[in-house]
Amino acid sequence: MFDYKLFGTATIGEKGQIVIPVEARNAIDLKVGDKLLVVSGAGHHGLLLMKPDMIRSMAKKMNEKFEKMQSVIDESNN
Repeated sequence: MFDYKLFGTATIGEKGQIVIPVEARNAIDLKVGDKLLVVSGAGHHGLLLMKPDMIRSMAKKMNEKFEKMQSVIDESNN
């Protein structure tokens, strides 16, 4: 599920903007105008950039797993 890849570095410009390396943009199919969620990392020592549809997909998969776990719990209580 978590397959990390290092794409290089990015430098923060005077206006606080960063350039995402082209290989990273291609890997997740980023296009001009796409929106990204910016989330602080563990301990507030980093940032995570994600497309909103990825968050929705992850939430859906987590919900499905929770529902399966609840079914197992319910069955064991009967």
